[in-house]
Amino acid sequence: MFNNSFIVERLKLRIRIAEARWNPRVRHSQFRDTPLKLVNSTWWNTTDPTLIEQEIGAYFDALPSPLPPDSHVLDAGAAAGLFSISWALKYPNSKLFAFEPSERQRTLLTRNATLNKVSRKIAIFPTGLWNEPTTLSFRTHGDISSVEGLTPNLNRFQFTEHIPVIKLDDWVQQNKIEKLDLIKMDIEGAEIEALHGATQTLQSLKPQLLVQAYHIRNGVRTLEPCVDWLTRQCGYECREWRKTALIHATPPR
Repeated sequence: MFNNSFIVERLKLRIRIAEARWNPRVRHSQFRDTPLKLVNSTWWNTTDPTLIEQEIGAYFDALPSPLPPDSHVLDAGAAAGLFSISWALKYPNSKLFAFEPSERQRTLLTRNATLNKVSRKIAIFPTGLWNEPTTLSFRTHGDISSVEGLTPNLNRFQFTEHIPVIKLDDWVQQNKIEKLDLIKMDIEGAEIEALHGATQTLQSLKPQLLVQAYHIRNGVRTLEPCVDWLTRQCGYECREWRKTALIHATPPR
C-alpha cells in the first residue's frame, strides 16, 4: 500500500516530466565554438557555457587523438544530451547511441537533439546498462539519476521510478553492431556492473572508453575496481585523466 510521501513523489515526478516535455523556453548557448540550443528547464539548467564545459569538456580533451570522422560512439548516461549533441555537431559524419533510462532526462535529450537538428544522428535507447537484464528501482533528482543504493546522497529519498537495464553484450548482439569506436559512461556508480556486462563487446569491438569513476560505493570510489576489471579481464590500458577520476582506457592492439 502506498503511503502519502510516495504518492507526492510520484506526482512531483509526473510534473517534472510534463515540464520537460512542454516547457517552451529555449536558451542559446555554446560549447567552445559550437552553438547550442537547449531547453531552458526549470529544475535543471546547464545552458551556461561554463557549466557545459565543466560537464563535458574533459571527454573531448582526454582523447589523445581524434576518432575517425565516421566514428560510432555510445553515450551511456546521456542525460539531456550535452555530450551526444556536441559530438554530433562537431563530427557530423558520426553516429551516436544514447542510453538514458530517466524519462525526464530522455525527454530533454529528444527535444534538444531536435532543436540542434541532429536527431537523425542520435539513436536513443530508454534503458540503463547493467550486468544482467532486469528492472531496477531508480530516481532522478535534479541533474543526478541513479539506481537505488548506488548514490549515497540520494538514499534519503524514495526511488519511485523503475527502469529496464540490459547487458551491453546482449544489445550489441541483438542489434548486430559491428563498429564501436568509443564508449562514454557517466552512470552514477553503475559503471562496475555495466563494464561486467560489456566484456565480450570490449574484447571483440575494442572501443576506447571514457568512464566517470568518481562515484563512491562502500566508502571507496569506483575507479579502482573498474580499472582492475578492464586491465585484468579485457587487457585494456587505463589512465586517470588529470586526477579527476575520469578513466581513459585503450584496447589492446
